[in-house]
Amino acid sequence: MLKGAVPHDITPMLYGANLFAYKKKDSGIRPIAVGTSLRRVFCRIVTFRLRHLNKKLQPIQLGFATKGGVEAAVHAARSFIEDAAILDKPQVFLKLDVKNAFNSLDQNYILKSAEEFMPEYYKFVWQCYGEPSILLHGKYSVSSQAGIQQGDPLGPLLYCLATTGPHKRLKSKLKECFLDNDALGGDPEDVFDDLRSLQEALRVHWLTLNIAKCELMVIGGSEKERQTVYGAFLHAYPDLLCPQLKDLHYLGAPIHDDAVAGALVSVTEVIARMTKRLNLIPAHQALYLLRCSMGTVKLIYKLRASRCYQQKALLKAFDDIIRQSLTSITNVNITEGIWMQASLPIIEGGLGIRSVETLALPAFLASAYSVAPLTSEIIEFQPQIYCRDAAAEWQEVTQLDLPHHDARPVQKVWDNPIVQNTVERLRTVAGNDISEQARLNGVSTKENGAWLGALPAASLGNLLTDSAVRIVVGLRLGAPIITPHRCVCGEWADARGYHGLSCKKSRGRIPTHKCLNAIVKRSLALAGFERELEPQGIFPTDSKRLDGVTLTPWERGRMLAWDATCVNTMAISHIVATSTRAGAAAAQAEQGKIEKYRDIGQDYLFRALGFETLGPPGPEAVRTITEFGQKIRQETGEKRATEYLRQRISIEMQRGNAASIMGTAPMGANLDQIFCVIRPPLSIDA
Repeated sequence: MLKGAVPHDITPMLYGANLFAYKKKDSGIRPIAVGTSLRRVFCRIVTFRLRHLNKKLQPIQLGFATKGGVEAAVHAARSFIEDAAILDKPQVFLKLDVKNAFNSLDQNYILKSAEEFMPEYYKFVWQCYGEPSILLHGKYSVSSQAGIQQGDPLGPLLYCLATTGPHKRLKSKLKECFLDNDALGGDPEDVFDDLRSLQEALRVHWLTLNIAKCELMVIGGSEKERQTVYGAFLHAYPDLLCPQLKDLHYLGAPIHDDAVAGALVSVTEVIARMTKRLNLIPAHQALYLLRCSMGTVKLIYKLRASRCYQQKALLKAFDDIIRQSLTSITNVNITEGIWMQASLPIIEGGLGIRSVETLALPAFLASAYSVAPLTSEIIEFQPQIYCRDAAAEWQEVTQLDLPHHDARPVQKVWDNPIVQNTVERLRTVAGNDISEQARLNGVSTKENGAWLGALPAASLGNLLTDSAVRIVVGLRLGAPIITPHRCVCGEWADARGYHGLSCKKSRGRIPTHKCLNAIVKRSLALAGFERELEPQGIFPTDSKRLDGVTLTPWERGRMLAWDATCVNTMAISHIVATSTRAGAAAAQAEQGKIEKYRDIGQDYLFRALGFETLGPPGPEAVRTITEFGQKIRQETGEKRATEYLRQRISIEMQRGNAASIMGTAPMGANLDQIFCVIRPPLSIDA
């Protein structure tokens, strides 16, 4: 295929596609072509190999293999408008829309640009677009003889190469493109001339400007001068749109600060509708979608590309909707204090559902500095001046100096001090309450929060019940999850459920222990090692019995023997240690196991696997899990084997915690008697 040697009899179908018609906001139709799998794979290969061509397209065309290209375009446009607003002479900002660009482009220019810039793949491109192909829409077929298929992985590169030439000859101070979204900015005379030149150049490519969708903005100068410029443009192009600053958007981001409020309100309304529907699915899946597909994810682009941090009231309203949805999904009362922890990153003990109110400022600063080199090529750009107000507010919030210049493009550098301030506030509120300190230590580890990253699919065994989700989220956040009551053991069970984790009659301890050993057994099988649980004969002189041993050598000719244990982070015997150091109870339990099996012999390599109910594994368990993951990766090629193993262990730990806490309630009478009423009588034959 890459050599262009596919027989011509099958190219119309091989390089054809299934056609899907989607409605545009203006009631138009957007045809999306989904090509054959082979074609898409090889187009991705070609695109990857030719990603270096982005240097030939920059800084005008930012739509192909340009990291942060869309953000650079937005920041450049905003910087131009803000600088133009203080000038005595009017300046023009013009957004251009090319009508049906991908579908109308002359294929001769596609082939010509492919021959010039990618000659080694010219024959492949020629077979894709040099001859008609068949597009299937239901029972109908369409012959594709013009343009680029929207949906072709190679399409953006071909479009950029074929259309960038005319833009390089323009005179405007600001000239940038993101695929078929163009923008010009500068003196009115230059922009007007460039508009006419671009119309003529695009017409040669079979492309036309959709003037009814193009937007004109005149900035700077006096009111009279601005009206004169508007009049000149509208006289030549009467269908031009002239939006106000509060309505000006570019590439999906509000350009002027006055437009940010409307954009936030619009997104908030959409999220409010979406979150209500999460109650229709299991709580674990709803929680996963809320974290990964809604909330900050829906707003992060606008946070980075616009000054959303100035709209604190609207950001808080957005957070309130997410918090209410979290309360509804988990059936846990997420108060303001609990939301403070829930909105932290998972590694810091939160649920990873970040607050947009706290994230908006770091996101904007990181975006502006990360694309500053590229933005400076587009237009004269000084990030220190552009971000002056945002940087001053960040310093006021954190009471720190600005990060080093080389570190400023990284969002975590700006975000981490704010996160640490929240963590310190939680620690301060906890005060001398050692149980709260122990809980915060325990949940602030990546192992404890691994279950939040697991795909909640029943077929994978990762789906928690709604009741379990309520309990494990409440445990993580320190929220009340049960009514205080007398446990079946006779002791008093507290509202946070800590008693159930160490109760002598706990229903979760033995199942959790069995599940941990089952995970170890399956992991060894994936790594290619035979194994046996609870082997006999290793300690013939006493009754000690290991949890398991491999039947084939693990390392240096020795068999691997292991024994797992799970201890309660909040137990009276451990809480002093766990309140000062995360994982202290697990480490102590491992040392006890090592001492117990110290006389195992030279033929075995013993590993103690210590786990805590609310905390991380012990150091021996961490090392062993990492080794398991590495050996599974060597055997299967799965790069994320260690991560999946941590997730599986974390899921089983959460199930055990939920079973232990629910097990404190006295068992009520069941309804078996009802079946005696509705069951039909047995026949004599039966």
